[in-house]
Amino acid sequence: MEKELISPSYDFAAAKEEYRAFCHEDGHNIYIFQEPCWLDATAGPDNWGVALYKKDVKIVGFLLFCYYRYGKKIRIMDPTFTQFTGLWLDMPPTQKPEKRLAFEKEVITDLLRKMETLPLISVSQAHSVDIVNWQPLYWKGYQDTTQYSFRIPDLTDVEKIEQSFSSAKRKNIKRARSLGLEIGFDLPADEFYENHTMTLAKQGAKISYSRELFQKIYTTAYDHQCGRTIYAKDSEGHLHGALFVIWNERCAFDLISTIDPDYRSSGAATLLVLEMIRYLSDKTRAFDFEGSMIEGVADSFAQFGAQQLPYFRTQKVYDSKALFWSKVQNRLRILGGEGV
Repeated sequence: MEKELISPSYDFAAAKEEYRAFCHEDGHNIYIFQEPCWLDATAGPDNWGVALYKKDVKIVGFLLFCYYRYGKKIRIMDPTFTQFTGLWLDMPPTQKPEKRLAFEKEVITDLLRKMETLPLISVSQAHSVDIVNWQPLYWKGYQDTTQYSFRIPDLTDVEKIEQSFSSAKRKNIKRARSLGLEIGFDLPADEFYENHTMTLAKQGAKISYSRELFQKIYTTAYDHQCGRTIYAKDSEGHLHGALFVIWNERCAFDLISTIDPDYRSSGAATLLVLEMIRYLSDKTRAFDFEGSMIEGVADSFAQFGAQQLPYFRTQKVYDSKALFWSKVQNRLRILGGEGV
């Protein structure tokens, strides 16, 4: 396969260029994970594509996807640090229910038809919390795994947000302030990565992403003013914790947290969230913790007063034999130190 996606009936190269222009000019309702600069950094500029649905000349729907090549075929999967790609629909807010369902079916069916002109092995991708109807994918043979994110939907009143925290979270903030923790921004990429590696090692775990990938997304976030690190240190210079948060005007996402277990009781993690929300309150609409299916983590996010929101991860196998061999190749790459 050439670097460009080759389809006998749909021009993915032209769609991609049109999508880049759309995001630059009118992409106010998409998420940071769907921004071309983010996809270029996480998947690579030659490893993502998009199918568009238009009414007249206006884009009213798209299906965004990232992929890995295996010979002449591709597997569609969301890349590291990308919670979702998937579907986006621009629906009139006053549509009657039956017209809304008809619109969703029409758009999603057309987008799937376009994507299925590609030589697919399998598809596994998540969709944003705005996609509440995956039934048209079910009718096309897809399966679903429902996951949950946690989101504070309105950042305009930070004091109100703090009051919505559980009493335990507010006590954490009080403790952190009593310790005189210093809050700062722009922890360098290497220092953040080294700290995360160290804090995971203290818990018997290994870091799951490369220094090179983190440097790439860190640089992208700072170059496009869509991400920052925030950290907490004590008077002796010990780093208690740090966050790497990304955003666009639609929503911010708490992408990576590094919390030193030796200082877990200091309350730094909670104070960092509050101070980052304060910083973002005039830059974006919402703050998303990205969610987790781990019980303790989900309970912690809920204590920030965040709303639990379901989102769908849909999957379909198109070529089971090729899927098997692609997994063998992945395993060999991992053993060789490459990864997918």
